[in-house]
Amino acid sequence: MKDKHTLVIVDMQPTVFVAAQKEDVIDGCRRAIKKAIENKNPIIFLEFYGGRGPTATELTSLTDGYDRAFFLSKSEQDGSPQVTKLMRQKKLPKKKIKVCGVNTSACVLSTVKGLRAKLDSDLFVLEDAVGGHWDNTWPKFYRDIKNCTITRV
Repeated sequence: MKDKHTLVIVDMQPTVFVAAQKEDVIDGCRRAIKKAIENKNPIIFLEFYGGRGPTATELTSLTDGYDRAFFLSKSEQDGSPQVTKLMRQKKLPKKKIKVCGVNTSACVLSTVKGLRAKLDSDLFVLEDAVGGHWDNTWPKFYRDIKNCTITRV
């Protein structure tokens, strides 16, 4: 049975965020993208806009020619308004949403909380595909979020 979900990749912009330069985070995101493509799932790349630099090309190039990859800009930590709008417009799966990227104590966290407030989805934070300033203790920020599970790619 295929793993049906929408993958949301948050702020993997290496020119802006140090955590987006970490090879283990990049590798985890790479594996999540490949799995999403294998299962024909949509992939949403969220980027902080304003000349802050693009998402890492080693990630975006994996979706070249893939018609279910989408790129969104956001101006705040929480990218959920842009994600939910796109999900409605394109009728993307929203029952199960996997989230990866950076930073676990800021934009990833705000986006997960925003998605929780807007959707009745099962949320999964991919622990082997996220990074931030709180590398060892970040899961504590997610414990009280309803239907949010920390898992691996």
